[in-house]
Amino acid sequence: MTRRRCQDGMTLIEILVILAVIGILITAGITGLHRLGQGQAYQGYVAGFSQAVADATSRANETNTIYAIEFSPTGYSWGPVGGTLSACSGASSAPTLATTLDTQPAPTGVSVGDTGWFCFSAPGLVYRLTNLSNTCSYKTYTFPCLAFTGPGRSEKMFISVGGQVVVE
Repeated sequence: MTRRRCQDGMTLIEILVILAVIGILITAGITGLHRLGQGQAYQGYVAGFSQAVADATSRANETNTIYAIEFSPTGYSWGPVGGTLSACSGASSAPTLATTLDTQPAPTGVSVGDTGWFCFSAPGLVYRLTNLSNTCSYKTYTFPCLAFTGPGRSEKMFISVGGQVVVE
């Protein structure tokens, strides 16, 4: 009679295969979380810019003060302007903010494809929209717009002369 030996445990090759599979799963999970974080940073930045437009419009109406948003591919800031509307409408450089209410740097990989500024005055009129270098189509119209780009995404932001924002 022959005896059969029962093997308890696993071979070295089996252990190495299991460790390799676990490593691949961890790498895929970390990559997915990183992409999710980038997407949330992008959405937050675009929503924050849109909210800054709404806040500047609202405050200009409430206080009868000129507000401005300065923007570039690296971020934006906004606040009341230290001066009159002429500091915005006919100027060749951004007006001086009397107080900066908010500054948001663009998250890594996120950009608005323009540099410039908007001014907001009562009754909620927006100035300098025509200085945007991007034009975008919305329904059957073509407007100046801001083009946001991020990891694998792009959106257009339309701002009306009354301060309303549409993001597509």
